[in-house]
Amino acid sequence: MCKCVNKGTDHVMFAVSDETDEIQRYQSGRYICTSEAVWRILSFPIHERFPAVSHLEVHLPDEQRVYFQPDNVREQMERSTTLLVFFDLCQSDAFARTFLYNEVPSYFTYSRQRGWARRLRGQPVAGHPNVKQDSCIGRVYTVHPSCSERYHLRLLLHSVRGPISFNDLKTVRGELHPTFQSACRAIGLLEDEACWEETLRGAAVSESPRKLRDLFSVLVVFCNLSNPLDLWMRFRDSLFEGILTAAQQVDVNITYDNAPNLYDLCLKTCRRSLPVLVVCG
Repeated sequence: MCKCVNKGTDHVMFAVSDETDEIQRYQSGRYICTSEAVWRILSFPIHERFPAVSHLEVHLPDEQRVYFQPDNVREQMERSTTLLVFFDLCQSDAFARTFLYNEVPSYFTYSRQRGWARRLRGQPVAGHPNVKQDSCIGRVYTVHPSCSERYHLRLLLHSVRGPISFNDLKTVRGELHPTFQSACRAIGLLEDEACWEETLRGAAVSESPRKLRDLFSVLVVFCNLSNPLDLWMRFRDSLFEGILTAAQQVDVNITYDNAPNLYDLCLKTCRRSLPVLVVCG
């Protein structure tokens, strides 16, 4: 408390007022108050950080960031990432296959030259000779939900132990899913949307197409649907009915099949109600 209350600013700005002096520009000087001076003279610790944090990369296949200069292009293009080396580690080390991606830094250290290597210091792990555990924790970089595939990849990395590749993460019960999002849904990491499907199915029986389109817009805006396209494909004919009826008053030969552009008109009708729904929300 004494140190924090009495310490001054960390830096001050001062100028040399003597015009004949060679130094005529402002200089940044370090200011140390009396309390901090005594603290340093007595060699007391100034700061500490515990536990250590290891940042872990997350990226889609062949979409890792590469920073290079003209003289090291090849070297940087061949550089791997913590995620890719983690896949390699899980292929070669049975012990590593028991961990999630964010758990690995507690037992392994990472360097660009040798990748993940077992720790040489720390507490011995029972039942695993030559394995040490340290207090270091792993933190996977945050991904915004708007980056859908990368967001669901991060979700899988926190749920699937010992993956050996991107395709391995997308494989659930022997089935390779086309996207990371569908793999998350198959595992059960996403909420079941059967309730919203039942809501639309019940509304399609009694509500007008316009009311049904308003309900669909509410679900898209406020209910965090994981696959709104699938819900649209299931109920687009019901959402489309009023627009089809109006079009058939102009041309009786118009049907679902010969006027696919009317589906776009239906979506535009749903979209026009979105600003009103957002304001009301």
